[in-house]
Amino acid sequence: MEPFDEKGIATLAADDVSTADTTSPSTTDEIKEHPRYTRYLVIASCFTIQGLSCGVVHSWGVQQEYLANNVYKDEPKKIETLSYIGTLMFFSLYLWGMPAGWIAEVWSYRNLCFIGVVIMAVGQVLASFCSEPWQLCITQGIVFGVGIGLVFGPTSTAPAGWFTKRRGLATGITVAGVGVGGLVIAPLTEFLVRTTSVAWSQRITAIYILVLGTISCWFVRVPTQNTHRSFRSFNWREFKNRRFAVHAAMVFFVTAAYIVPYTYLPEFWVTHGISSQTASVLIAVANVASSVGRIVTGFSADYIGVLNSLVLSLGIACVSCLLVWPFATNIGVGVVMGLFYGFTAGGYWSVAPLAAAKLFGIEKLASNTGTFYTVSAVGAWLGNPVGNAILSGPGHGTQFLGMSIYIGVLWFSAFVMAVVNRASYSKRLIDITMSSRSANAGYDRHITIFSPEGRLFQVEYAFKAISNAGLTSVGVRGKDSVVIVTQKKVPDKLIDASTVTHIFRITPHIGCVMTGLDPDGRNQVMRARQEAAEFKYKNGYEIAPDMLAKRMANINQVYTQKAFMRPLGVSMILIGWDDERGPQLYKTDPAGYFAGYRATAAGAKHQEAFNYLEKKLKSDEPANVEDTVEMAVATLSSVLAANFKAQDLEIAVVSKDNPKFRVLSAEEIDNELTRIAEKD
Repeated sequence: MEPFDEKGIATLAADDVSTADTTSPSTTDEIKEHPRYTRYLVIASCFTIQGLSCGVVHSWGVQQEYLANNVYKDEPKKIETLSYIGTLMFFSLYLWGMPAGWIAEVWSYRNLCFIGVVIMAVGQVLASFCSEPWQLCITQGIVFGVGIGLVFGPTSTAPAGWFTKRRGLATGITVAGVGVGGLVIAPLTEFLVRTTSVAWSQRITAIYILVLGTISCWFVRVPTQNTHRSFRSFNWREFKNRRFAVHAAMVFFVTAAYIVPYTYLPEFWVTHGISSQTASVLIAVANVASSVGRIVTGFSADYIGVLNSLVLSLGIACVSCLLVWPFATNIGVGVVMGLFYGFTAGGYWSVAPLAAAKLFGIEKLASNTGTFYTVSAVGAWLGNPVGNAILSGPGHGTQFLGMSIYIGVLWFSAFVMAVVNRASYSKRLIDITMSSRSANAGYDRHITIFSPEGRLFQVEYAFKAISNAGLTSVGVRGKDSVVIVTQKKVPDKLIDASTVTHIFRITPHIGCVMTGLDPDGRNQVMRARQEAAEFKYKNGYEIAPDMLAKRMANINQVYTQKAFMRPLGVSMILIGWDDERGPQLYKTDPAGYFAGYRATAAGAKHQEAFNYLEKKLKSDEPANVEDTVEMAVATLSSVLAANFKAQDLEIAVVSKDNPKFRVLSAEEIDNELTRIAEKD
């Protein structure tokens, strides 16, 4: 029978978690030795950089309004040129996003973000010396835009690698920095422009971008760098998929519409008698709502569904532009407009990548996102210029009615695209469900029947039972010793803790730790003791560890052949001493596979433990008993992110000096933990 271990059913176990949290074994990041708080520093740093970069983009409307109404008041062509600056920044954000993502993965997130921060600061300094709008297009629009593009992609994706659960919430908090940045930077820019000048406001902006951005860049990192990404992952042939093309069209419409209200609402409010200071506050309200919307929408998507959240966000954004904007001529309605538009338009950016993963699979998310970013760049380029052209038409200069209709139609088009994909996905889901029920009706009820894909579902469910037990066990073999360590959990306060154990002696020199269902574990231990006793009775000497492991694996394999049996939902890690081979470490599983290991793990966090042990055992094996115990305990502590007490662990040892299987007492475990802590 082909080897079948717990890695083989990780995808099955992932079927019960949300799409955003699914990570297959082939893409699981290697566990790095970073402090636990590192993930929160990564979120904070990415949040800060997102706020610095996109906050300036969202606050450009303040400077544009001042330049249009004061510096270039009687020069309509220069005013028209100013409208391209926000477009250039927004366009560059997407144009450079995916190349930046590829470079960050194969080189360095931190270094690329630092380069982007420096370019942003240089762009602001150069812009401060410009006297013509076309010069601002080059410095503020293109140079600064390149810097944004280099930092936007890496800071949007870096936090996701540090989380499995709550990945959506972590990403939502990170992208909320865009709104918070606008909230802080818009009033600050307004204050600097009024009290100093546009030029000095840009120089001061360059200073705080360079200082805060450099500090934040130091903490931007991922658990491991992926060197397998290439430009081949950008695949335009995906447009042959109707659902993909519809989603791309939705992204185009949203990106064309999104930034226009942030750019022109301040001018709209000033035109209707609201002061520029109040207008900047109203934009700040929209930015606050955007930040809250990104977090709340991402969080709520886990409960009402990603595609439902997407449709709802796009629908409300459409209503706010068509029915609220034309009447937002006073502060009260302006606040309503800022809240509605900021919340729903901001929420879109949290659920858009989750929707792509839902529709096309998370394993293709990187290449699909690259295509959508390119489409977004086209939409970003068209949004503001078309809006300005409408505004420049007869009768639209004061009412802004044509612009609000234009933006509302774009949001409505995106809403229709989202509804189409939502309906298409529901139909596909129903078809798959009905097909699955008819095709797999018997395969997951019988051990002896293979599915058309060559799977034995009941065997896979046995592996899942091991992970669902909630315990993790580790075995490590040293040069002169072998150790097993497992968690000790007492399920009820009324239970006598001394009667709860997962470590058992089989012979004087062989023992095991059972991970999974306790009754199945006790049954297999009794069978192992029986097999060992019969072997000694027939042959006159004790059974070797490898022979016992092979015998138990053969018995497990028989359980996969008989319809009147079921596989045992338990994994056995067996250790012992062989007079010829020294310390021995074996593991068996419900499929009947067994092998000898230098180190192994079983249970809920077995994959993380494998990654940790693979890194640690690249060099020689532990030299003595103390080092072997330390490695086993350190592995369990690292993957569970916990500091253990003596009552939290069970440890058993077999060594050259004492080849008998020995379970450490609570006092001995406490001494070992103290020794390890003092050594650290």
